Amino acid sequence: MNLWRINLKPANRTGYDSRKHCLDNKIVGIGWPLDDINESISSETYETAGKIKYPMTTSRGWSNAWNAIYYKMQINDLVWTRTTDGNYFLGRITSEWRYDYSTDAVNNDIANIRDCEWVKVGLIGNVPGKVVRSFIPASTLQRVNGETALIYSQQIFNDLSGLNVYESTLNLDRDIFSLLSADDCEDIVGLYLQVKFDYIIIPSSCKDDTLAYEFELIHQTSSEKAVVQVKNGNVDLNRDSYKAIDAKVFLFTTNQTYLGSDDENVVCLSIEEIKEFMTNYQNILPQKVRFWVEKLTEQQTFI
Repeated sequence: MNLWRINLKPANRTGYDSRKHCLDNKIVGIGWPLDDINESISSETYETAGKIKYPMTTSRGWSNAWNAIYYKMQINDLVWTRTTDGNYFLGRITSEWRYDYSTDAVNNDIANIRDCEWVKVGLIGNVPGKVVRSFIPASTLQRVNGETALIYSQQIFNDLSGLNVYESTLNLDRDIFSLLSADDCEDIVGLYLQVKFDYIIIPSSCKDDTLAYEFELIHQTSSEKAVVQVKNGNVDLNRDSYKAIDAKVFLFTTNQTYLGSDDENVVCLSIEEIKEFMTNYQNILPQKVRFWVEKLTEQQTFI
């Protein structure tokens, strides 16, 4: 099966909301309607007319979206979307493609549809980082790759829908950090330093274009500045690269390889202390992290 994300953009007509239309009517769909259609049509009819109205030389977006929703999407696939208020929804595809020629569909610019059972997942902390980042490209509908994002989505859908649609295929005899994204690790280390060492993160410092570190912090009582660098995977960190920074430096890499010479201003965090924090403070972890901690704890493979 596949995992998808769809950008449900506002309809072109004032007063209509494509997102609300899909969520309320338990469907997922794309636009690109045909003119003067007032009856059901076959996929062959739609595709032939679509190639004429939306030629690839001027509308490659139509071709990509049509191929995805008709040819590639399957029943029981899962699809993520989000609304303007910051909430994320996860849907299970429950029907084949059909063309909706109704006035409501045209007004909301959602003509090519599949039935979809939606559940509200909530804010960004409940959503895998790979899914969140997949919304950055401009394409309407695209696949989200990754084993852990798919399995997390399957289990969250089961939990929120009250249905046991998907069976877990994950081998849980593995390290917690192999299940987490780089963003997840940054969140954990940021929470750890705030809870255990009384630092406060400076939100405006959390910029993707910061090359030397992920974010800045300031100590609540001493006003000491600190910065953090976090790496997930087989990535080494060299202490010597951070000695010139005029702040306390906290380093964390999941492969636990710290190169260079010791420096009192550069602190290398250990796997053991981060895991202990995750165990003792599960209640404040983001849902997407707490999910994996709970699963591994159930299997007694976490610590």
